[in-house]
Amino acid sequence: METSAPVVEVNGAPVTPADLELLAFSNYGHYTSMQVRQHAVRGLDLHLSRLDENARILFGQAPDPGRVRDCVKRAVGTGRACSVQVTLFSRALRSLARGSAVEPDIMVSVSPPDEPQTSALRVRCGDYERETPQVKHLATYGLLREVRAARTAGFDDVLFVDRTGLVSEGSTWNVCFHDGHQGVWPDAPALRGVTMQLLQTAMREAGVPVASEPVLTTDLGRFTAAFATNSVTAARPLTALDALTLKRDDALLSMLHALYDTVPWQPL
Repeated sequence: METSAPVVEVNGAPVTPADLELLAFSNYGHYTSMQVRQHAVRGLDLHLSRLDENARILFGQAPDPGRVRDCVKRAVGTGRACSVQVTLFSRALRSLARGSAVEPDIMVSVSPPDEPQTSALRVRCGDYERETPQVKHLATYGLLREVRAARTAGFDDVLFVDRTGLVSEGSTWNVCFHDGHQGVWPDAPALRGVTMQLLQTAMREAGVPVASEPVLTTDLGRFTAAFATNSVTAARPLTALDALTLKRDDALLSMLHALYDTVPWQPL
């Protein structure tokens, strides 16, 4: 199967218009995104664990991980490089609304691979708290509203801050700050990204000082650098947080990318 052409399957069969309509109007489900290279994924076990945990929260039941992998392998085919999104949703919305546990349907979307982005981001702090932040869910209205507001104001993206001034995460990325000595990941309700978890582990194993602690907007001035991390890019520099200017620390970025490169690829 040629991965340059987008592929969308549900439960191992071509997606139907009814499925797409259901997702468009119900917006109830969750997903995980990954980069596939030579039929392998970094942090595949974490992606499968995320799908399992999120499914139990939203549906009361999770599909067998082996079935999920089979659906992904079928959709990917023999392609060497691609982007994959696995979305769990349910055609049984009435049963869900009655409080029943249902096994979710598995949608796999395959598209051309994404390459890491190295350009710096200028971000605006936006007052927003994602609903059920531990779940990578499909309810993105508030998120996209804040991204649009940030770009309208002349920024590239948004960094979420709660009503008390506690920094949590970016729109589609986790954030890490650096104070010149150690990396500081905000301790706040947020989605624990797979790349973030892999990078944290790699940093600790390499003896790089790292901490997780509450970060308030009033604390931002003590940091010398910051970076964003998601499923596409291990570390992307942030050079502005509202009116605060941060330097692009290329030595730090090179070290982080080198550490991430040590993370093994797990076969599908």
